[in-house]
Amino acid sequence: MNKARVQSLWIYPVKSMKGIQLSEACATSEGFEHDRRWMLVDDKGTFMTQREHAQLALFECQLEHSSLIVSYEGDSIDIPLNYRDHEIINVNLWQSSFKAGVVSKEINSWFSERLNIDLRFVQMLPEHKRRRSIAKSPYRFDVGMADGYPYLVLSMESVDLLNSKLENSVDINRFRANIIVSGVGAHGEDGWNEYSIGDAFFKNIKPCPRCVVVTIDQESGEKGVEPLATMSKYRKQGRQVMFGVNAVCIKEGILAAGDTINNHK
Repeated sequence: MNKARVQSLWIYPVKSMKGIQLSEACATSEGFEHDRRWMLVDDKGTFMTQREHAQLALFECQLEHSSLIVSYEGDSIDIPLNYRDHEIINVNLWQSSFKAGVVSKEINSWFSERLNIDLRFVQMLPEHKRRRSIAKSPYRFDVGMADGYPYLVLSMESVDLLNSKLENSVDINRFRANIIVSGVGAHGEDGWNEYSIGDAFFKNIKPCPRCVVVTIDQESGEKGVEPLATMSKYRKQGRQVMFGVNAVCIKEGILAAGDTINNHK
């Protein structure tokens, strides 16, 4: 276990859009700073993802000092990080219903035109939390606009094993992990309970069930059947295919690529 290290760190500022690789990240109880703090919703306030709109994979994100820049097909729009004049609406994300802020009509229009659907671009607000309850410690936690948990941990070796079974290998970016680790063996991350990285402390909660998003090429937006078809042959538990681990942060802090992973239980 002493050889286990952080290979890379990732945030996905806008749900279902491209991620940003970081050399250092601030881990909070809700997720990495700026991770999945924005998302697109339809006219009923229901979240939108690559599951229905694979085209979202082609939207690139970049963080500047005071803004998030989203680019698509040579065009881009600046989104203030701390916009405060929101229209507050109710949004729905799986079983969660919570309040979020519509950033602006201009930004709504920019995304609506490119996706050819009427939608709104919303931001998670500090005064409106999304709280989840689970049957094990820590029992309750806040989370941003991730599907269900603040963190996803995945090892390079897990992806290497998968690629050894595929005719055409896939990039690790299909799995949208926050903390990519190495030196643990294929699916070694499955057996962790609590562990520290840098100043932060994490707890694994459950294996992560995978959906059709892993079949979408994140560079072209094209859908296929792999790697989900192959994963289902050796990573199926009940009716779900598990790959990577959902985790929470139980002590906030800074961590960096290259950090050793300690205190496994």
